[in-house]
Amino acid sequence: MKRAKTQRTYGTLNGLFKSMFLALFLLSISFNNGYSQVKIGGDETIIDDGSILELESTDKAFIPPRMTTDQRNTIPTPLTGAIIYNLTESCLQINVSLNDTPEWLCITTTNFLDEFACDCEGGEAGQSAYEIWLGLGNVGTMEQFLASLSGSNGLDCWDADGDGFGDPEEDINSDGVFDYLDCRGLQGPQGVQGVQGEQGIQGIQGVQGPQGDQGLEGPAGKQGPAGPQGEQGFSGYHCWDLNQNGQNDAEEDVNNDGLFSTLDCQGRQGIQGEAGPEGPQGEQGIQGDQGTQGPQGEVGPIGQTGPQGSPGETGPQGIQGPQGIQGEQGTQGVQGLQGEIGPQGERGPAGEQGMKGMSGTSCWDLNGDGINNPEEDINEDGSWDALDCQGPEGPVGKQGPAGEQGMKGMSGTACWDINGNGINDPEEDFNGDGVYNSFDCQ
Repeated sequence: MKRAKTQRTYGTLNGLFKSMFLALFLLSISFNNGYSQVKIGGDETIIDDGSILELESTDKAFIPPRMTTDQRNTIPTPLTGAIIYNLTESCLQINVSLNDTPEWLCITTTNFLDEFACDCEGGEAGQSAYEIWLGLGNVGTMEQFLASLSGSNGLDCWDADGDGFGDPEEDINSDGVFDYLDCRGLQGPQGVQGVQGEQGIQGIQGVQGPQGDQGLEGPAGKQGPAGPQGEQGFSGYHCWDLNQNGQNDAEEDVNNDGLFSTLDCQGRQGIQGEAGPEGPQGEQGIQGDQGTQGPQGEVGPIGQTGPQGSPGETGPQGIQGPQGIQGEQGTQGVQGLQGEIGPQGERGPAGEQGMKGMSGTSCWDLNGDGINNPEEDINEDGSWDALDCQGPEGPVGKQGPAGEQGMKGMSGTACWDINGNGINDPEEDFNGDGVYNSFDCQ
């Protein structure tokens, strides 16, 4: 049998709570001793004149009947508004239907409120459909109101198309039953916007994600424009012109090749490095006969400087001597151009074996310690022999005639005069020797 269904507002919920208190009152009749009002707990002489039953306590709770769903279903014809605590559903339940067809809803769930939300049009806020029905001049009980919802033509309120059948789309609450719970009135007006809720608590920071893959390398940038050409430097003295007189003096031809060039430029002597470790003593070679010393020829006049010959081919590399300990770095002199080494001449035939002389100090053993020291390998061929022996320095030759005076050159600025003011400024004495000369040119 189909049952009619009505829409109820939250005012209906209030009516159900009134029914709950009425039920409590009936339960407490045995304790009221004939009084029209009952109060349990607290000061029982003080009770609100609008109360039929008051419960007052700060350390005790009101406990309704507690039962399972199966036990609840054995209650015969429970009244509309009956309340229990369902142990199976763990919620407070109320019967919102008729006595013979009870329907229990948990009043702690949102669907209970949704079931009774007012969708009707024209009703006052807070009124149930039954109250509106009474306000229209009707008289009767809730059961009479529900019975009046069926039309005189026999159509049910949920039968939207009036065909007398329960169509699937007419089962509004999708509970498989076509009754008054599927009846919907007209759409009510939009309710007032609720107050904005408080900001929720900030969530916990998520775990750091993994490092992404390395991106592709971008294209190379374009070549920047060339910088401007620097200014022309000041003319200075030649690096071999030690006395800065502008002339090629004989003592300035350091390599004695008759030419005055960068090959004659030398930096200051560096500090002597520490001696390297002693190498093993080689076997004593047989002493050859001493050749006859030829007479010293007179120094001829210095001829005109001839054209620079082409450098000879590089001779074969000699055997590497033992490496000594690196000495401290001396002040860097001006770097001259390195000439190529000429080819090694053929070795002459060996002389006849002479008589074995008395053991003595080798001619190359300059310090007489009987050890082959690196600085005693004069020709740096890796062998200590007669080729490393040097005789006493010969007399200085006569001074050759001076060459013709060249044309006077244009006056220039000294190579160390960085700012070109013609004054020896302290910052221009680069080697810090107190003298301003070509050794300060960089």
